[in-house]
Formats: sequence, structure tokens, C-alpha cells
Amino acid sequence: MAKSVSRVLIASAMLSPAWGLPPQNAAQPHTTSTVTLQNVDQRLGPFTIAGQSFTIVLHNKRIVGAPSGSFGQTLVKLEIHDQSRAVLYQKAFAYQLEGTKFQQVVTASAQLLPGDNLTGLLVSYTHQPIAPGNEQSWQVFGFRNGKLALFDQPDSAESAMNTPGQFTGVIARAPNGAVPMPIRGPLDSSELRVWTGEFYVIVPLRVDWRSGKLMAGQRCLETGMGGLRETGCDMRVEAERTPSSAEFNFARLFPTPEENLSTNVQHAVIKKGADVQLLKARSIVTWTVDEDVMRIGFPNLWLKVLIDNNTENEGWIHGEQDFAAVGLPPRGPPR
Repeated sequence: MAKSVSRVLIASAMLSPAWGLPPQNAAQPHTTSTVTLQNVDQRLGPFTIAGQSFTIVLHNKRIVGAPSGSFGQTLVKLEIHDQSRAVLYQKAFAYQLEGTKFQQVVTASAQLLPGDNLTGLLVSYTHQPIAPGNEQSWQVFGFRNGKLALFDQPDSAESAMNTPGQFTGVIARAPNGAVPMPIRGPLDSSELRVWTGEFYVIVPLRVDWRSGKLMAGQRCLETGMGGLRETGCDMRVEAERTPSSAEFNFARLFPTPEENLSTNVQHAVIKKGADVQLLKARSIVTWTVDEDVMRIGFPNLWLKVLIDNNTENEGWIHGEQDFAAVGLPPRGPPR
């Protein structure tokens, strides 16, 4: 029986007078030619891993007087401290001012990444503004050789799947659409909540605690006359729609998540106030290593929708125009 995927436990940022520095107690501000900058520290945690306590310290720059949420604060350095407050890891971020705001804002959050026997630490970064779908990156820390260290990132779904003896989750789909059967190895399962540029999808992740490696959680193949080909996997969707104010919108509905000349495409009319259910997404997932963080991409993303609870208006949509028609325009992740 396929092993159920464990959910990521979210550990929220904890601010206290002893650990977090509120703006009035921050370091003395310094003035540039146009704005005054202030150092503001924030602590996340503590996080308990293998019986030891760790804290993440976020060193931020804040523009004095900038309204909240107006690109007035950005992360400039992240540190991981052990319980003796020794720095085990640090990562710096360059920043640049554009008038009276930062050109790009970086934020970070941290979560416990639990397994059956061990637990790691997931650090998530968000960069804004940037091209939709490229805002997020991640790191996973766990114990290697008796100390907390950064785990190796998956180079791609292909390389992660083909590591000898480390099968991470292959799903074969028959041509007749039969229910796929997962084939999994003895690795821990978890999930990442990834912003695509229009909505979130839940991407499976596999963790090899013993060797300190991360791998793609699943890979979906389809059998055909020419053998196996990769088709992309179904993923859960989380989204907040922003319906258009127009009286009518139009979207192409495909019977299957593929676009070719023989496909019978339906052009659905979406009235103002229509009920649109987001059923699931499908895409091949790409994993990219960018220095010491990993990024996830969706080169051919499809979304299955049901409009006004009418099965005649059920199908797959694809592309920015169709996503926007159902209330999912391209944008940065909700802040």
C-alpha cells in the first residue's frame, strides 16, 4: 500500500521582547541620500530537532517611516543558531534602493519538516517583485555526521529518480486512463506548497535522512506504442480567485491536459459571478539548484476546472489568458 504523505508542520514566527527586536528597540538608524535605514532583527523558533534546539535569526533593513507592505523592509542576512547561540549557518542577501523603497524585497520563513523517525528544518524564501512563478526558493537542513547541515538539493526530477537504489515515487498511467499505481522506496515523504504564478500547488518531496539528500517526490509516466513517456503528475491546488469585473469571460476547455490539432476544444462562457471549482493541476515538475537553494518550475502547467457545477463545462485549461478568465491572473504570492 502506498505510504501516505506526511504534511509539513508549520512553525510560525515567534517574536518576544527577549528574542525579537521591535522597531523601537532596533539598532540606531543610518541615513542614505534619500531615506533612513534601520536594522531590525527577528527570531524564528526555537525548533527542536533530534533533541537539540535551533533558532533562526533574520537580520532585516527597514526604511524608517515606510508603510507596512510597501517594500519598506527586506532580509539582508539569515543565521541559524544552536542552543549556545553559536552560528551554524548564514546566508546574505544584497539589497538596492529605488527611490524611497527597496528594489526587491526578500522574506524568509521556517517550518519543521517531519519524517517517520527524524525531523528536518525547511527554510522558505520569497523574492518580490519578480516574474510570477519564480518568487520562491527553499533549503532543507538536517543532521549529517552528527551536526545540523544543509541537505543536497535534487538537480532535477530525472536525476533524482535515477539515483541507484533510491526510487522516489514512479507512477505509471495506462493508455486507457486506468488509476495509476505508485511504486515507492523506503524514503520519507513530505510536501512543498509552491506558488506557480497564479495559484499554489502541493508538490511531493522525498527525503533521505541517512545520506542527507532531497529527491523529487513522484514522477508520472504513460505507456504507449513507443514505450514510456513523462506526462506530469496530478497535484492538489490551493487558490484564492480574483474574478474579473467583466460581464463575460471566455476560456478554452480541453478534454485532456494536452494541446494538439486533434483535440476537441470547447470555448466556455464564464459569466460574472460564476462558480468555478479548481479540481486539480498537472505538470511535469522541474527542480533547479541555484547556488545553495532549490527552485521548482512547471514548464507545461494545466488546471482542471468545473464551471457552475455543470459537467458539460468541466475540463482542463492552460495558459495565462485562460487562467485569468477563471479568476487567476498572474501575480506574486499573497503576502
